[in-house]
Amino acid sequence: MIRRRRQLEAGNSQKVSRLELQNKKLQQELEEFQRECAELKNQEVTVRRLEEKVREYEQQMEVLIAAKVQEVQQQFQEIQQDILAEKKERELELQRQLQQADREAERARQACDAAQTTILDLQATHGNDAALLLDHTRVCVVSSW
Repeated sequence: MIRRRRQLEAGNSQKVSRLELQNKKLQQELEEFQRECAELKNQEVTVRRLEEKVREYEQQMEVLIAAKVQEVQQQFQEIQQDILAEKKERELELQRQLQQADREAERARQACDAAQTTILDLQATHGNDAALLLDHTRVCVVSSW
């Protein structure tokens, strides 16, 4: 019986040792699981914080882009207005030049008409001498053009 008892005690002692070892192993696994859980929670918090920062940056970029678009549109309109003003000014200058050229052409026509009238009058009164004067006047009129 003592033997049996010792065998039972030895068997119980082995069971206790195995149970203690198993308990220790389970505690380590539990601690590791708790660490992983805490790490995952920290990662979730970090992810949420980063997502919020991304949203903030996106909003800032939208505001900056809208401001830049408006600035470029304003510059474009100013450039268009400058070009239009320059074209109008150029058109007015060309109109002034055209009017001046028309006036000069009209004066030249009037001078030519007057010269022809004078030549015809002289020709009628002086004959051949007037023909020479007409040729001379034509040369003067043509060279003034």
